[in-house]
Order: sequence, then structure tokens, then C-alpha cells
Amino acid sequence: MAEQTTNKSTRLLRNMLVVSLAANLIIVGLVVGTVVSGRLGDGGPRSVNIGNGSITRALSPEERRAVGDQLRHGQGLSRAARRAMGESVVNALRQDPFDSDVLRDVLAGQGVRMKALREQAQDALIVQIENMSTERRAEFADQVEREMTRPRRDREERSGG
Repeated sequence: MAEQTTNKSTRLLRNMLVVSLAANLIIVGLVVGTVVSGRLGDGGPRSVNIGNGSITRALSPEERRAVGDQLRHGQGLSRAARRAMGESVVNALRQDPFDSDVLRDVLAGQGVRMKALREQAQDALIVQIENMSTERRAEFADQVEREMTRPRRDREERSGG
């Protein structure tokens, strides 16, 4: 009897952890979507962050907006794609009996899509840099260097984070 209770407790805890992870991914997706959509504040998206914050923080608001616009016109950030990703998680969570392998597959698929989105963001950033004049690119390099040496708290305040 005690072994059966332990198995149920272990299964319940594991399921709760999976649900927690899924909820966190949904929240992250919503936050990223809101930020990249440019719906926060006046300027362009303040936190189009593709893994190198110093570079994205060094972009002017207009350049960040251009990167965000290019991402929004890609297929990865469409409202329908974000909604479908969220619905697939919800459907996996509501399955009865719950099958953690299905949720694991859904989350793995989202990971693949997020990797593709990160690559799209990098491509959009490179296009933006390619369009810079030699003078602007030199200013940009100086700004990236300043961002890299700026204390962390100052960087967070400037990036809106």
C-alpha cells in the first residue's frame, strides 16, 4: 500500500513539474511575443534579444523596430503560430489519461521552432548591419563595446529589462 502511495506521489510530482515547465514556456512565449510586437511603450521593441544583448542594445530604436518588423513578417512570430503552439500544450495537458511523452514531444517541437526563430532574428540583425553605412557601423561597434563594458544594472535599465 505504501509503495502504491509513493508511486502516485512521484507521478503527481512529475506531472506537476511538467505542467509548471509548460506554463513557464507559455509565459515566456507571451512575453517575447509582446516585446517583439512593439506593443510596449513608444519605440520599437526594446528587447529583441537574440542571445547577444550587447549587440541588440546597441541598435537605435529605429534599427530595433526594423529587426522586429522583419521578424513579424516571418512565419515564426505570427499570432496564429503562437496560438497554435499554446493550444498544443493545453491539449497535451488536458489529455486523460495524461501522457507525459506527448507533452515532451510538444515541448521539443516548440524548442525546434524557437531555435528557428532565433536564427531568423540573427539573420534580421545581420541584414540591418549590412544596411549600415561604414560610419554607422563604426559608431555601432563603439556602442557595442560600451554596452559590453557597462555595469549590468545600467544595461538592464537601458534595455527595459
